[in-house]
Amino acid sequence: MASGVEHNDGKSMSVGDGSAEAQRRFLLEGYANELLVLRNAFGSTITKTGSGIDTVAIPKLRDPHDQFSRLFAYKYDLRCLPGTKDSWEAVFYYRKYQPTGLVDTSGLSMGPETVGYQEVSARCSGSFHDVYRANPNLPTNGIPNEADIGGGGVDAGGVPTSIMRQQYEISFATTDNSGSLKTYGEAVGHRCEGTPFGLPGAAVLYRGANITRIGTNLFNIQHTYLYDDLYHLIQAPDYHPDGRPNINPETGKFRTVRFVQPFPQGSPDPGQFVPAGI
Repeated sequence: MASGVEHNDGKSMSVGDGSAEAQRRFLLEGYANELLVLRNAFGSTITKTGSGIDTVAIPKLRDPHDQFSRLFAYKYDLRCLPGTKDSWEAVFYYRKYQPTGLVDTSGLSMGPETVGYQEVSARCSGSFHDVYRANPNLPTNGIPNEADIGGGGVDAGGVPTSIMRQQYEISFATTDNSGSLKTYGEAVGHRCEGTPFGLPGAAVLYRGANITRIGTNLFNIQHTYLYDDLYHLIQAPDYHPDGRPNINPETGKFRTVRFVQPFPQGSPDPGQFVPAGI
């Protein structure tokens, strides 16, 4: 009869500098080979060794830790104990994020080296930009026309004022066995279509890809994006033909300010690199 037990002396946890990792160690008996362990032990509840009454829950990849629900099993080590034929030690490793969009049919691998592995990280920040109008009328999809942008003038005699824009620096990494440098390169400097990362695509700019070979015909591809709540628009005031600022003498501010959009949208669409739901 197959049985198992968790070693309390094999539990460990490491926390520091924004990261957390943990380990759980199990002894499994009555399994003739690795495949039987993977199929029948992992993800099941079995009788504790020697008790005949109590049970122990064996995790599987992506399961949460039994005490720390924000830690997830992402890999394991399995070995047959020396001098035995059906006794195994399984060590599960946990970390604080759960990979998404993965399909594990073999039970043998679900780490960064697995094709289809996905990981998203982001940094929310703000940066200061010079503007001439506060609260302007943002054009649909960040595509400007020739009209004045509206809003309230904040320049002083043609000198702009700095305001903070909300921005997110987003990295999406995946493991793949194919990819096109030409496709990635052509998408650089384009704004997305759709709603990648749940954000309006027209406000998400593709900055490029970092490609690293991690195995034979296996690559880690890290795409980087920049979200800007003002759609990456630049405010450009009108000047007289001789180069003098076209200032309204009554207000001391520019008469007309227009939007300039330096980044096209789509064609190609860099949002295609982000799977639906991310």
